Amino acid sequence: MNPPDHNERRKITAQLDTTMIVEAAAGTGKTTAMVNRIVALVNAGKCSADTLAAVTFTRKAAAELRERLREKLPQAAQCQISTVHSFCGRLLRERPVEAGVDPDFEELDDERDGRLRHQAWENFTNELFAKDDSLLNELDELGIPLADLWPAFQRFANYPDVHDWPAPEVPAPALMPAVAALREYAAHMEKNLPDPNGTDELAGLFRRVLRMLRSHDLARRSEVAEILEQFKPGRKCTHKYWPNGKEQALREHEQWDKFCDDVAGPFVTAWRAHRYPSVLRVLQGVRAVYDRQREAAHGLNFQDLLLLAAKLLRERPEVRQYFRRRFTHVLVDEFQDTDPVQAEVMLLLTAENLRERDWRKCRPAPGSLFVVGDPKQSIYRFRRADIVTYNTVKQIIQDTGGAVVTLSANFRSARPVVDWVNAVFGGGKFFPAAANEVAPGYVPFLVGREEQPADAAVFQVKVTGDNQSDIAVAEADFIARHIRASGRTPGDFLIVTRRKDRLSVYADALQQLGLPHEVTGGSSLNEVRELGLWHAALRAALEPDNPVAVVAALRSELFGFSDEELYAHRRAGGRFDWRSDATGPMGEAFAVLRRFAEWLGSLAPVIAVERVANDLGLLPLAAGAPGGDVEAGSLGKALELLRAGQADWPTAAAMVEQLGRWATADEPHDGASATAPTGAAVRVMNLHKVKGLQAPVVFLADPAGASEHEVELHVDRRGARVTGHLALYGATNAFGRGSLLAHPLDWEKLAAREAQFRQAEENRLLYVAATRARDQLIVSLRDKRAASNPWNPLEPALKDAAALPDPGPQSAPVTKPVTLTGADVAAARAAIAARWETIKTPTYATRAAKPATAAVMARTDGDGMRWGSVIHLLLQTAMREPAGDLHAAAVSALRAAELDVALAGEAVAVAGKVVKSELWQRAQKAQRRLAEAPVVVALADGLVRGVIDLAFEEADGWVLVDYKTDRMERPETLLEQYRVQLESYRTCWQAATGQAVKELGLYAVTADRYLVLK
Repeated sequence: MNPPDHNERRKITAQLDTTMIVEAAAGTGKTTAMVNRIVALVNAGKCSADTLAAVTFTRKAAAELRERLREKLPQAAQCQISTVHSFCGRLLRERPVEAGVDPDFEELDDERDGRLRHQAWENFTNELFAKDDSLLNELDELGIPLADLWPAFQRFANYPDVHDWPAPEVPAPALMPAVAALREYAAHMEKNLPDPNGTDELAGLFRRVLRMLRSHDLARRSEVAEILEQFKPGRKCTHKYWPNGKEQALREHEQWDKFCDDVAGPFVTAWRAHRYPSVLRVLQGVRAVYDRQREAAHGLNFQDLLLLAAKLLRERPEVRQYFRRRFTHVLVDEFQDTDPVQAEVMLLLTAENLRERDWRKCRPAPGSLFVVGDPKQSIYRFRRADIVTYNTVKQIIQDTGGAVVTLSANFRSARPVVDWVNAVFGGGKFFPAAANEVAPGYVPFLVGREEQPADAAVFQVKVTGDNQSDIAVAEADFIARHIRASGRTPGDFLIVTRRKDRLSVYADALQQLGLPHEVTGGSSLNEVRELGLWHAALRAALEPDNPVAVVAALRSELFGFSDEELYAHRRAGGRFDWRSDATGPMGEAFAVLRRFAEWLGSLAPVIAVERVANDLGLLPLAAGAPGGDVEAGSLGKALELLRAGQADWPTAAAMVEQLGRWATADEPHDGASATAPTGAAVRVMNLHKVKGLQAPVVFLADPAGASEHEVELHVDRRGARVTGHLALYGATNAFGRGSLLAHPLDWEKLAAREAQFRQAEENRLLYVAATRARDQLIVSLRDKRAASNPWNPLEPALKDAAALPDPGPQSAPVTKPVTLTGADVAAARAAIAARWETIKTPTYATRAAKPATAAVMARTDGDGMRWGSVIHLLLQTAMREPAGDLHAAAVSALRAAELDVALAGEAVAVAGKVVKSELWQRAQKAQRRLAEAPVVVALADGLVRGVIDLAFEEADGWVLVDYKTDRMERPETLLEQYRVQLESYRTCWQAATGQAVKELGLYAVTADRYLVLK
């Protein structure tokens, strides 16, 4: 039976010469559309599998696409399917010389990149203090602690694609008039203070301002600004607390607002704008250090990969021509999550005009570009995914004769869920009737699912209470009991929260009822008790002069000293310094800390840190606690993170400091399970992690914590040059976000514009949440303070929804206690030892297709092998890009081989002989040709690996050629010397491809002769 949007879907496989954008709503089959398009292109001969590139948003999506494609296309393994970052990395690795990158560059994941950022910040700030840089005095005069700019730098560093950060110099606001007005108003405040026992907000501000006036230096603008920042209009005023009642309260409220508008507001706005250029200079200075550190580490982060690939394609037309032949068709999934640089890469790669440098003016070759996305699921503006970019590309496709295909048949959700979603989002509240700059129009779903379960429905859960934590605990208990009583498998459930700071509450409730679960997108690593204990012990060992650190360790359960015992030790003249003398339990504790300090001072930091954890027995301690699987697994994850980053934390102090950041959630990480999952688990995650996921039953949970956050950033990508504007906040404190430090002069207008984008994205987030369910969608509501519920905008549509019934008390499955004996422990140890022996025994052998051979190389100065590698690279470059600059490639290759770059001319001349040969011309005319083709094949005697220098296919079979730079008096002797290698290549090639090899040969480069093996 054809789906209701069958005619639209046919265009995907029928209009293969048409550039196309497919707008596929949630559950309408985006991956199926991609698979069908690829299969149709290959089967119709529009391209071969190896000239097609499919780009996805995540590795998981790439793996799913490969798996689905494998079922329908025999040549699926030849398709280039990868994330956009991996794809750009491949472009750079193929043409590193033209891209100006180290051929062996390392792709930096977010973890490693984050460590480099932190190092850059420390190096930059340390250098400022070491030089007593004038910038420090400038910041001091502006009243900005340097440390407060670290959060701003983290945000700033996320936007290397922004061309301009406008920061015109703004004069400092006049000080004396503001001080005079402030003093005058303060005198009025002192005369009119209301009852000190009241709770009036305005009266409290009066008292705060008067206190600040007594403690601040009014000759400094920064301190005057700090006082004036307290003046914000619209403060609450309770009439009964004022001496003259309502009349005075209204008058004071009016006067406060007038002072805010006339004095405080203009002064503070001008002061922040005056600060802005100085703060930006700091951020740009740190970023310069950060850029140099990545370069020194030969590392490219995800944004580097994109920016450098775009630059390569934009500035090198010959390279773009090369890749245009390599990838004749490009398909992009989840295009609504594409940022402008990704869009630039795709448009440049498929453009008809190879000389066009502006991607917005590129015209894709007909049928070369196919993108799939749903603008209603564009929710990553904070990651540079801008709906403006989506709309721009859509318009380009339409203007150049492409097609827009709309898929609306939802195969995921049952009819009751589909009808409810249409009613909610089709009414004009969340999406406009027609698309605009900030939001797409809503396209109603059609029901595409044939099977309709009887229990499909949308439910509500009404949660009571005031305290956010108590609400989460009660709701988590209810959800866990419902899942336990449902009769469904745990894998049928998905719990979605808007925030990520209470995910562990839901995990704990599931744990209590013995329900397997997985948490994604949280920060539960810092909630592992043993991680804090580990850090406390290490810090005490490293800092004997810090009594606070030593006492923290002694009071913890690691040593278990009570406050009375600690007081008695101090009263007896003892010191909290493990280097001092002590007897009894305190002496034993000090001995332990001395042992830890010795390890930290003599061993590699990661080894010492791990040894401390083992000595304390933290892993079994974690495993033995309730929920020990996750506790122990998370502790193990922390150790693996330390191992992976040990190069960035070269000292024990640096590594312990990093451990402390994880323990305090300064750098949040998900926890991990210590054991492999034994079956499907309840998934618990925050909303930004659920894209592309679904479940039979979905809970929209944690109905608390919704709040309006101030706008921090506005990036305008409408023009040819991208401009960025920041509101710079200080470090987060105990009360939340730090104070606003600086912003552009026209920030109010910029923030208002950004707020429009933000609200539109909030609406799209609700849409994403509501479209994950297959059978049942369950939304949590609140009986009080509904405005703080992030799901509250859905409440009007839930008035007729049934309440999910309370399943009553539930309990975890009963497990029989296990009694262990000494014999059991001995047997377990023996079994572990046996498994280790099995693991250490190789189960396969690996050999090279190229056997070890003694040869005299073309150069006799001891550099023959390296010279040969240079010639091989030049021939590879010449085959892949005939118009490429061989001299530049030779210089780069010689440097990499640590040979004299003066040999570049000789190397090009040697390679040039081969390029002019008859064999080379045969290869150029072949229907397919490959340079440096790697082959791995499993034969009876093990895995065989090899790299074939040149392979090309003629009408009657493949020709395999190996280049040799050996110097021989009779080149014919090379054939016998390398016969075994060439035969191995034939065997490997035919086993790997199933295609015949008609000719094997060697090209003796020094003698300029091609020899065919008979």
